[in-house]
Amino acid sequence: MRRWRYLSGLLVVAAFCAGIARYAWVRHARKTAYQSAVREAAYQSALRSYSDDLKPGTRRKDVENYLRAKGVPVIQMGGRSGRSDLTRSDLTKIGREDAPWYCSEYNVYVMFKFDATDPTGILSDSDHLKEVTIFRWLEGCL
Repeated sequence: MRRWRYLSGLLVVAAFCAGIARYAWVRHARKTAYQSAVREAAYQSALRSYSDDLKPGTRRKDVENYLRAKGVPVIQMGGRSGRSDLTRSDLTKIGREDAPWYCSEYNVYVMFKFDATDPTGILSDSDHLKEVTIFRWLEGCL
């Protein structure tokens, strides 16, 4: 009889602990989803701001001058990087996400893609803006 009471008590305590763990997990998931939605809204706002001011067809020189005038650091990508979305692009960092364990950083950029005006593949001030998009980049990965 004592044994059954002991086992019943353990079962009740285990069920209680499982309920608390589930509650904590659901609360954490909701908080994480909310924070993710807020960050995504900020990224879309930055993208919209740049897209409104910089229209397709704008020369690279004008885009870079615009960004420098706003004090925005620019990473100029070019050449043959093996990633076609990075060639002939300028990036400006707008955020950071939690990186997976095998990478040191997970950055979010606005990417300004350009069409080439120089057939040799050399970046040119006269390249024309083709598209402005969000670009997520895992960096420092194993």
